[in-house]
Amino acid sequence: MKKEKEQFKKSMHEDELVSFAAKVVEYFKNPANTKKWLDILFYVVIGIVALFMFRNCQVNKENTVKNKLGPAEYKFINGDYEGVIPLLNDINKDYPNTKFSGQALYYLGEANYRLGKYDEAVKAFEAGKKKYLPDLMKPLVYMSLGYSYEAQKNYLKAAETFEEALKVFPNHYSRDEVLVNAARCLRLAGKNDEARARYEEILNKYPNSQWIDTAKQNLGR
Repeated sequence: MKKEKEQFKKSMHEDELVSFAAKVVEYFKNPANTKKWLDILFYVVIGIVALFMFRNCQVNKENTVKNKLGPAEYKFINGDYEGVIPLLNDINKDYPNTKFSGQALYYLGEANYRLGKYDEAVKAFEAGKKKYLPDLMKPLVYMSLGYSYEAQKNYLKAAETFEEALKVFPNHYSRDEVLVNAARCLRLAGKNDEARARYEEILNKYPNSQWIDTAKQNLGR
């Protein structure tokens, strides 16, 4: 009985396959249906080719920027800040949306900062904040942006930048340095209560910090 059931199921399955195949053949006998599916296939192939070409173009862009960034980094490391700025400006102008754009903007900001061009530094760092950056460089952009605002004597904006860094990077390895920067700029901006709170945080959470004496002095201790 069991064998007969299995044979019956097998027969039914074969009949279903034959029936389905017959329906498919009948469907494609209609030229309109055949044309419709050929059109769909054509657009699928075109889409795949376009996606491949786009991806290949993007990879080429990334490689081009990487090759351009190398000499720029070399100039920066060797202190040629005037010489590196045109190279970095060209990268950001011609290739604004690659994974190396953030790094180029960071170096551009640093070069301008070291030349005393604080307005240009702020522009570069603000733009760099919105770009992709390696994890190690992300906090550096916020710190450098805060220093640039402070150099402009825009203490409130500098304080806001350091405060933002404290929120974005709560476990940053040099959080005590960010705290002392935020406190200093808050004090310079006239936000004395907020500044005291940050100095207190250094005393309470980082008793071995190199900034502990600075915190004590500003708290009158």
